[in-house]
Formats: sequence, structure tokens, C-alpha cells
Amino acid sequence: MKNFRLLAVTAMIAIGLLLGFQPTAHALVLTLDSSLNGLGTIDATVVDADNDGLVSYNGAVPGFAVNVTTGLSNPILGSATAPQLDLNSINVTSFGGTLVIALWDSGFVSNGTLVNFDLAAGGTISSGQITIQLYGDGTNVEPGGTGNLIVGLGPFTPVAFSGTGSGSFVDADNYSLGLVATIIMPQRVVSSVSFNASANGTPVPIPAAGWLIGAGLLPFIRLRRKSLMA
Repeated sequence: MKNFRLLAVTAMIAIGLLLGFQPTAHALVLTLDSSLNGLGTIDATVVDADNDGLVSYNGAVPGFAVNVTTGLSNPILGSATAPQLDLNSINVTSFGGTLVIALWDSGFVSNGTLVNFDLAAGGTISSGQITIQLYGDGTNVEPGGTGNLIVGLGPFTPVAFSGTGSGSFVDADNYSLGLVATIIMPQRVVSSVSFNASANGTPVPIPAAGWLIGAGLLPFIRLRRKSLMA
């Protein structure tokens, strides 16, 4: 009886790990990076300190007089195993240059399972161009624009634009995602751009998972029957 209980508990732990029930911490971060101070020098950072899945910035950044940006993620949208990111932004400039808006979140879990991502974006731009990209990074940190490119859209040019794309990502452990918009505006021209971009991840089912669980429990069921017969 003791052996059966020990084996059953061990099996339940293994099943929990297989299905990804372990809790994970996440950190949602919004960054704004203008070329006026040199790309790579972050001009504004907003951290989701209360972990409610919402970050927002309203103000100026170098070269851009108006920037109103909102980012959403888990727990408002999606979950650790089925991630969703949403980025909405309005920008106005008379100076021009490049602005990189990045929404990063960490603590997503794949457990080695392939995750398919759909990326959609749309908006308007008066001049210049905009590119939307989704990145994945297996180090589970916010790399600030680096990582593996999952899917990209654009560059989009004036006036109205929209696009969709898909890609896949897999990592053996926890990972982070970055939704990055790169805006390039002409110098000394009053320009504006507004957009919304959303990324949705769907884990690919493992057909063998149920069979593996059943096969793993079968010896314990047989052992229990033998114990009762004895």
C-alpha cells in the first residue's frame, strides 16, 4: 500500500510538471527609445509595478512632442501558457527621426511545446514608415529589442495601413515576448502616426501527452489491483 501511494504521488507530480502547472513570475515593461539621443539609450521606461497587466505613458520623448502609449498583457490579456500582447500608440513630431516603442513581458511558459503566434497591426501614418515585430527570448528577460524574431509586419507607408502575419516559437523553459514598433519620420516635417498591434499565442497540442500520462499510470493501476487481490 505504501509503495502504491508513493508511486501515485510521484506520478501526479510528473503529470503536473508535464502540463506546466508550476507558477511563474512575470514583468511587464514599456520602453521608448528616440534616435535624438542615440538608439539604445532608453528615453522613457514604464514598469508594471502592481502586476495588473497594464502600462501607460503620456508625454513627450526627444524629437516627438506627443506620445500616448498603452500596453496590455497578462493577467488582463492571455495567460502564462497562452500569451497575448497589445500595444496602442499615438505620436506626433515636427523634428523627425526614429522612435522605437517596445512592450516586453516575461514569465511565459512553453515547457518545450511549440507556440504559434498571430500578429495583427493597423493604423494611419502621415509620412515616413512604421514596422511592427514580435520577438521571443529564452532568457526570460526584457532584452530591449533583441531576441529571436517570430514574425514581422511592414514597413508600412502612408496613409492607412494594416497587416497580419504568423510565426512560431519554442523554448524548453520560461521565455519573454517583445512587441516592438519602429517609427521612422522625415526630418523637419510635421508628422503623425497612430497604431494598434496585437499578438496572440496558441500552444500546439501534444497528441501523445494523454497517452504518456495513461501509460505512466498504468503500472500503478496494475500494482493497486495486485495489492487488493493479495
